[in-house]
Amino acid sequence: MSAARSLAAMKNLGAKSAKTLAAAGITTADQVHELGAVECYLRLSRHQGKRAHGMWLPVLLGAVQGLNYQKLNRDELELVKQIAREQLAAEGL
Repeated sequence: MSAARSLAAMKNLGAKSAKTLAAAGITTADQVHELGAVECYLRLSRHQGKRAHGMWLPVLLGAVQGLNYQKLNRDELELVKQIAREQLAAEGL
């Protein structure tokens, strides 16, 4: 199984998401789990030179947790969004 396909097999991700993540240097499902949703989102944003689309955070958090992004705990998701916003602001993105 190719790295892109292993990413694409994760919950909430598909082939297009896998290609986007790979372009940002995230090439395996293991990497997504090791880095976590926030760091993956930050890497996507850095790669794009601007904040990545807001849907990436719930999609990535769901992928890490093995859940459909619509079933995420809202309080946890808001905390993750806040952490990402603060980090991006500190980096000027």
